[in-house]
Amino acid sequence: MKTTFKERSCLSQRELRQYLRGKMTKQQQHAVEHHLLDCPLCAHAVDGLEKAEAAGQLEQELSEAGALSKRAGRKVYRRTWMNWAAAAALIVLALFSVWQYRAATVHERLFVEYFSAAPPNYLALRSAQPGNALEGKEELQKALEFYQDGAFEASLPHFSLHLEAYPEDDQAYFLLANALLGARRSERAAHFFRQLQEDPPAGSTAEDIRWYLALALIEQEDTTAALQLLQELSASSYSEQALELRQALE
Repeated sequence: MKTTFKERSCLSQRELRQYLRGKMTKQQQHAVEHHLLDCPLCAHAVDGLEKAEAAGQLEQELSEAGALSKRAGRKVYRRTWMNWAAAAALIVLALFSVWQYRAATVHERLFVEYFSAAPPNYLALRSAQPGNALEGKEELQKALEFYQDGAFEASLPHFSLHLEAYPEDDQAYFLLANALLGARRSERAAHFFRQLQEDPPAGSTAEDIRWYLALALIEQEDTTAALQLLQELSASSYSEQALELRQALE
């Protein structure tokens, strides 16, 4: 191994690199520094080599940074792709859930859209009969107040109490069936509508009974029976609504 203590004109490239990298003993380092003071050529060589190594280190750092950036970019791309994939999956799931919801609740939606409780006919009957049809019938009056406000559930016990006292009041049975339907007690409502089919109460028609019975069956998702009733209503005052419901159910 050559040493810096030998008399010579210049330092070797290996020695210069060892000096720059601090891989010399203190004695060798002092000898090199002494030589550099007297040799401008070696001093310039050290300066140039130092800059070259610095540039090389920078290039390596940039290369490593570029590699890291590419890896990070790939990770970001993968993460972005995974985010898009997850978002797409959520959208598909949401659409499927909406489709399932619509398919599962089509009967309920149709019921809500077409149901409108029948108006009480007691007031219309007043002019045809002497006296007040509601006079002395407190439970019926309370029932009708709730009924006309759309509080169908609240009207039910008052209709029941009224019918205990006046079991022949078929109009009250018809309104009770409507209240049951409005309160989503469609099975019980259908029971009363069937009882009233053959002999509709005063102020109501057979068509009214069929219409509300059809709605009760739709709410129960009994499509076949509902379609049969809607078909029977094709030539009635309910023909337009009946046709629309048939088309929605078929």
